[in-house]
Amino acid sequence: MKDGLWFISQVWRMRLFALQLLRQQVELIGAEGVELEFEDDAIREMARMAAQLNKTVENIGARRLYTVLERIMETISFDAAELEKGSVSNG
Repeated sequence: MKDGLWFISQVWRMRLFALQLLRQQVELIGAEGVELEFEDDAIREMARMAAQLNKTVENIGARRLYTVLERIMETISFDAAELEKGSVSNG
């Protein structure tokens, strides 16, 4: 049970860190005229993925979350110039 509680605390801590990182990314891409919004489920999934990767690969803490978010933002940034105004969802 101790491992389960540790995992949950890691997910929660990463979710809070994710919110800070996401705010930064939204502001950065907003400077290019792109309005970006992440739904709660997406934030939860990014934190879950980062926690799982930390558990199964090398545990690099919150830096793992930054790496997950960085990959997502690379895709969004690359595609943003070609998108029409509206909303895009990946799910």
